[in-house]
Amino acid sequence: MGQIIDIKSGKAPWWAGYQLAGQSLLNDFNVIFEPDGHTYTYNGQKLPSITEILRDEGFIDTTFYDEWSRDKGSHVHMACHYDVTNELDEENLDDEIRPYLAAFRKFMADTGFKVERSEVPGVNTTYLYAGTPDLVGCFPQPTATRRFVLELNNEAKYKLIPYTDPKDAGIFLSAVTVHQIKKIHMKG
Repeated sequence: MGQIIDIKSGKAPWWAGYQLAGQSLLNDFNVIFEPDGHTYTYNGQKLPSITEILRDEGFIDTTFYDEWSRDKGSHVHMACHYDVTNELDEENLDDEIRPYLAAFRKFMADTGFKVERSEVPGVNTTYLYAGTPDLVGCFPQPTATRRFVLELNNEAKYKLIPYTDPKDAGIFLSAVTVHQIKKIHMKG
């Protein structure tokens, strides 16, 4: 897998490195994703998502999330996705999303990032979890860093944050293991 960029419509949360680590360990992209229930199925088995694992294990505190913020983030993600796939209906784009899209376009122009995949669900076949990286691709100038958060804001500005801590993957896989053990032994 190339470099992974996770798009945030605001500040990156403290757990973003673990989320990116989980995405970097996806090794098969033959998973079925159902957006309505946000469910992933692989070989007939329903799998937990990266976000579900981090939420259930206490990394993500959803008490501060509201529907408006969640919807805005989803709309920003989809605008960026449709922009890179040349499917964006810009005429019908909500004015609230436009500055985020402008920031994304500025990032793309400034860096020359080449997108290989956008919003393609994947699965880790060893640890049996799934997720959907926002962008997978590469920068024109080689870099050893594989994981980034792209913060977009409503002032049409962006900030690219590299994540390089090698412990992130181990911490994420520990959360996966705890999640799986709880599912097996703590039913009900």
